[in-house]
Amino acid sequence: HRFTAVTVHPACFLLFHGLVFLDHRVPDETEQGTHHHRTVCLRWRWCRHVVAMEIAPGRSTAIAVDNASEQQPLLNVEDVVGIRNEVDGRARGHESGLVRKLWRCAKMVHWTWHAGLMIASVANVLVGAQVGKVAGNFYEAFGKQDGRLFRNALVMAGGWYTLCVLVASTRDFLAEYVALRARISLTELGHRKYCRSKNFYWMDKNRVDNPDQRIASDIAAWADSFAEVLKVSIASPFTILYYSVLVYQYAGSTSVLLVYGFFVLGILVQRTIVSPTAKVVSNQERMEGNFRAKHVHLTDAAEIVAIHDGGETEKVALEESFKQVASNQRLLMFWHLLLGACTKVLEYVGAALNYICVAIPVFAGKFAGQNPAEVSKFVSNASFANLSLIYSFTEVLDLGKQFSTLAGLTRRVGDLLEHFDNLQESDREDRPLVKEALLRREKQEEIKKGLKKDYLLLAPTTVGKRMEASVHSIPKHEGLNVHSIFPDAPGNDLLLILTNQEAALDLAPRWASGSGAVFRNHDSWSIRASAEMDHLLELFLLWAKGMCMYLHSRGYWADAIDPTTGFAFGLAGSQGRPVAGSKFDEVTAAHTLLGYPVEFCGVAPVISHPMWGTCCYPASMATAAPLQVIQDAFEEASTALSTAEAACTHSAHSELEHDWETGNGLPLLTLHQASYRTPSGNPALFDLSRLTVKENGSLLITGPSGCGKSTFVKVLAGLWPLSNGSLVGLSSSSRSSEGGPSVSPSTVVDVLYVPQDVYLGPGRTLRSILSYPFRTLEGFDDTTILGVLRDVGLLTVLNRMQGNLDAEAAWDSILSPGQKQRILFARILLQVPKLAVLDEGTSALPEKDEEGLYELLCKKGIARISVGHRPALAKFHDLLLHFHGNGSWDIQSKQTPRDFQQFT
Repeated sequence: HRFTAVTVHPACFLLFHGLVFLDHRVPDETEQGTHHHRTVCLRWRWCRHVVAMEIAPGRSTAIAVDNASEQQPLLNVEDVVGIRNEVDGRARGHESGLVRKLWRCAKMVHWTWHAGLMIASVANVLVGAQVGKVAGNFYEAFGKQDGRLFRNALVMAGGWYTLCVLVASTRDFLAEYVALRARISLTELGHRKYCRSKNFYWMDKNRVDNPDQRIASDIAAWADSFAEVLKVSIASPFTILYYSVLVYQYAGSTSVLLVYGFFVLGILVQRTIVSPTAKVVSNQERMEGNFRAKHVHLTDAAEIVAIHDGGETEKVALEESFKQVASNQRLLMFWHLLLGACTKVLEYVGAALNYICVAIPVFAGKFAGQNPAEVSKFVSNASFANLSLIYSFTEVLDLGKQFSTLAGLTRRVGDLLEHFDNLQESDREDRPLVKEALLRREKQEEIKKGLKKDYLLLAPTTVGKRMEASVHSIPKHEGLNVHSIFPDAPGNDLLLILTNQEAALDLAPRWASGSGAVFRNHDSWSIRASAEMDHLLELFLLWAKGMCMYLHSRGYWADAIDPTTGFAFGLAGSQGRPVAGSKFDEVTAAHTLLGYPVEFCGVAPVISHPMWGTCCYPASMATAAPLQVIQDAFEEASTALSTAEAACTHSAHSELEHDWETGNGLPLLTLHQASYRTPSGNPALFDLSRLTVKENGSLLITGPSGCGKSTFVKVLAGLWPLSNGSLVGLSSSSRSSEGGPSVSPSTVVDVLYVPQDVYLGPGRTLRSILSYPFRTLEGFDDTTILGVLRDVGLLTVLNRMQGNLDAEAAWDSILSPGQKQRILFARILLQVPKLAVLDEGTSALPEKDEEGLYELLCKKGIARISVGHRPALAKFHDLLLHFHGNGSWDIQSKQTPRDFQQFT
């Protein structure tokens, strides 16, 4: 009698069953370990509002931001955690449960299809109930040995069976169609959000792994799983209610209560199994995605791996990834075994329960003296009703295994969509800042693991935008001379507070280090470095005074050490003289107590901070206060420090300001007092004076590898933030946020970027490749396109395709690196942007061909910013900007190639 029970809207199902499967939400990994951070007030609008948040209980900080053209503060690590928690859904209250994600995905299918499926499912229940009575009619005919009753029962059975097949098939078809519509709608939504506003770049891959798998695979799996669950659950309320009435009519209220009690028992058993199974399923999907990504990576890099003969290393990496998959799958098998065993036990208990329910009225004497045929008919119909009700509940219990899979997939798909929403809600201008801060956070977490713990009482804590402070007990035999410097300090139980400030440029004189980096203008670096150190000393003194004032008001002694002399500042009002020959060495202290390495640059040893390198300014103070009071003082002193940091200006830098311009016409791009760092945290550019690129202008950028040249291109493209100063420039192109339209000769393209890694685009024809990042070329006749291809030296490629611009081919494999770079120049010459930004755009070409391509740009009058190394590029640019790799730079007007070689 196990007929397909039926398959009410998901919301009805969830409400009816009390959300028993859903209330144990799978915890999000990003929430673990950050629950102590809570946001008091967060208006995530950087250029217009004040950000104020509570970083941890008992400590708060306020960051004021004026205008986009003003200095923007660097986020500290705690700010990023608070912001990410807020942006990732905390602002929505505590609503980020599984139910909300499931509802969002389910409503992507129009309600009419849900309604159709509901009607078919209800009809299936009613027809199934009539089919269940067919057996009773046959028992009655056999018991009475009546041929006429048998023929009537046979005809009725044929009719109901036929109708049951039609209704069940219709229900199954509608369920599959719902799955198809769900996949189409979710995939289109995912593509729309993934490709909008460069979300594919801004995504936090630590929070949302393998977005490609989530869109291409997880959404399809979710749709199938959702349809299977929906097919059963959508009519469960009606099925249970209908058969409850039948059981009551046949066997009384006791049988109904027994079946409901059985269902509650099943719920309690499965409730403890479904939630952990859902988490294991989600982990399995994530690991499967990582494993697939390893194979994709090997396929993409097959040639390079073969050249390096790295097959064995790649095999080890693949096996390690697969071991994680197999290990988690074993765990999933255990949970599925447990879940399946519980389900089977409940099914057999349900079968036995049916006989008990039927036995109650039979042995109570309800049919005493009646015809055995009537009793057989009653037993058949009552058994069918009991079994149908039990099976309705059993089907719901069977959903446990299916719903555990659906819950894991819902979490992955829902997290992806919510992450897209959060990216859309946040200000686009702030995304580079958040991305940089997240990288810094990850690096700082690694640093904390390697700190020396011998004398550490409080690990380095952010007390300002660019200052960290740690608290240490003072070792007696490490030669720090703290007690000798403060002879009037009470007792011997002093604590030492080490601070390190992040400098805006490298404070180590590299020309004396023997590293090979030689500066053209030492005075330029010396003035900047001197001004920066004076500024950092001023900030430290302001913070130290605030600390001392608070600690003195609490009755504790405290004083600071002058990092320029190694003696006490005298903030405690002490009159004692330090012991002769006693000086405090900041470098020795940071190395001894924190384990930071020391670099010798010829002039003096300097600290190499794990995150900032030699862009680090150390200073210290000592106190007799206990640790808890020191932490309270951090909060008080940090407020004044943050205000001073936001209002500070480098007055000494004005002596070096100079306006540099290239081109004649309207300004296309302007940088003013610009500073930024590389993704590794090293300073790339510090306080670049006003630099303007106008129409027909040109700028060449050079420097050693790793100095931040490619990062400069990211800054121009809005993918990386300035730590100081302003950038006013053009947009990437005239494309809308919904996708690139066609490009025609009348289209005005503002900027076209040519990155170091050549990307041809998704097209498979030469015409589509040349139109990228637009969709197609319109208004360009084949003669024009062929002329451009001839100018850049690609006719041989076209001849290979018999002159057909629309012939499809795997161009990424066919074209050599040099030919790919020629394709990029062909794009520029066809699209004619106002400004072209080329990052090593001719590195794979001979110098002669390089000169020919740049001459084409000059003839077109296209303004250009180039990153390159070859001296021959100098004659095609009006300004030469050279990075030294430590924040310092030099700039000069156009020179001959020989002068340029000497300059670099």
